[in-house]
Parts: sequence; C-alpha cells; structure tokens
Amino acid sequence: MTVTVLYFASLSELMGCQEQTLDLPEGSTAGDLLDTLESMVPGLQKFQRRFRVAQNQEFVSLETQLEPGAELALIPPVSGGAGPDIEIGIHSEPLSVERALSFVRRTDCGAVVTFLGTVRDLTGEMVTERLDYSAYEAMAEKELARICRETTERFPSLGAIHVTHRVGSLYPGEIAVIVAVSSPHRGEAFDAARYLIDTTKERVPLWKKEIGPDGKAWIEGDARVASNS
Repeated sequence: MTVTVLYFASLSELMGCQEQTLDLPEGSTAGDLLDTLESMVPGLQKFQRRFRVAQNQEFVSLETQLEPGAELALIPPVSGGAGPDIEIGIHSEPLSVERALSFVRRTDCGAVVTFLGTVRDLTGEMVTERLDYSAYEAMAEKELARICRETTERFPSLGAIHVTHRVGSLYPGEIAVIVAVSSPHRGEAFDAARYLIDTTKERVPLWKKEIGPDGKAWIEGDARVASNS
C-alpha cells in the first residue's frame, strides 16, 4: 500500500525533504513505519522516537494499523510546548519494559520510576489460571491521554510519561500494564507514577475476566459478575 509521510522542523532536515511517498506492506502499523524509516535513514534513531505519529491529522499509537493512502506525519515537540513527552497505548502484544525505559529516560532527569502490573495466580483463596482483558480501545486511549495531561499539570517538572496496557489473554506472571515516568527528583516521580496507575484503574474503560478452576467472573469495580462464556 502507498502512504504519504510528512516531516517537520528538524526531522525534515534529517530526512532531506518535507514529504515522501512510501510503499509499505498491507497491515503495516505506525511502529512498522518507523522501523522502515530508521532502516532507510539510521540517523533517525538518535531521536529515540521522541516524536509523535499522526495519521490523517489524528495522533496514533505505534500499534495503530495504517490505512492505504493515508497522510502520515512525524511531529516533534512543538515550539512553546514545554512539558513531558507522552507515550500511551492499548496493545494486544506483550509489553516492553525496555521500550518504556528507553522512552522516559532523560539526561536532565535523575529519577525514573516504573510500575509493572502483573497477573497473579492467587487472589485470596481464588486461583487464577488466566485473565482476559478487553477494552473500549478508542475511548481508552483518549482517556489515557487525558490522564497524562492532567498528570503533567499536577507534576510540571516531569520529563516523560509512558503508559501502556495489554488486552487479550494473559497468564500468571505476564505484564498487564506499564507506567513509567522520569523527573529530576524522585519524590515527584513516585507521586506521578502512583497518580497515573490509580487514575488509570479508576477511569479507563478496561475490564478483566478471571478464569480459574472454580469458574469465570468479570471484575467490575468491587463486584464479581459470573460469566458463562
């Protein structure tokens, strides 16, 4: 499929153009696009993907599938847009701690706090064989973005924020959610990470179904709702 890629500011200088037409395999994602561009122009790697990808003038995650004929844009932080870099996503593939740390680490930030939410195999006396996570994905990503913006207002010195969550079937020990933040000092980093995970659990439309030897149940707030499917 054919897409058009737009470059701005320092990215246009590095790429040597402001607009480029590329042929990509059907089903390619925004992440696949960046892989292709970094193989074409290795110097792009120095940016460590600290820019955002837009498709048809809407910001998208790296897991978003690209549309044939789409207008794509690589957008660096805007002038006057001081504040932390933000990366969010709802993913069906395993989450990467290395990716999260690479995104948030900064030379001007002495504190990096990472929270991993993993699947446990025992809740009280209930044995969990697996969890099935589902989400209203479009709304979930918008709400994650809103929560991150609120976090930057509460903790203005943050360097970067990364929040990603899995959907699909997960087994004990697998990572369901990653929250990572960087800040010049540890206090704000700890507080921001706590605010992010707590608010995400309260507001983002994500649900989990517990599957175990005693049956299946949706966990909705403080309630367990039996499932027959």
